[in-house]
Amino acid sequence: MADPNRPTVFFFIIFSTFTAAAQSGYSTCYINNMESGNTAFKQGKYSLAKNYYITAKKCSGGDPVEAQRKINACNAKIQERQESVSVSSTPSSGSYSQSERYELDKAKQSYNNEQYAEALPIFRKYAEKGYSEAQNYLGVMYN
Repeated sequence: MADPNRPTVFFFIIFSTFTAAAQSGYSTCYINNMESGNTAFKQGKYSLAKNYYITAKKCSGGDPVEAQRKINACNAKIQERQESVSVSSTPSSGSYSQSERYELDKAKQSYNNEQYAEALPIFRKYAEKGYSEAQNYLGVMYN
């Protein structure tokens, strides 16, 4: 049986969002994207947060300077995360062959371009072989 209060609750949520937007002077598009970006940022999902902030910056009736400040914060966190990955170039089992170095460099480039689906199988392959560099990247991806 349908809950007779449900439409009222739904209306209240929508109305509250529009009221908040009207009171702040910002558009609903801007507020929703900024709130989603803030949530993603707090969860450590900096690339996702950055995408929300980029969208918020494009919304009319928003604060593009504040959105850009948030984008810059995401970029700093993404850079910080990339720098925390070990840059050791020596696997535990010896030195890299030329083809292994090429494949790992390709995976790192995919990772830096946020193409995780391409990087993951390569890192997994070399991590299973005991290569510490691949293990570090894999650990960061799963963190």
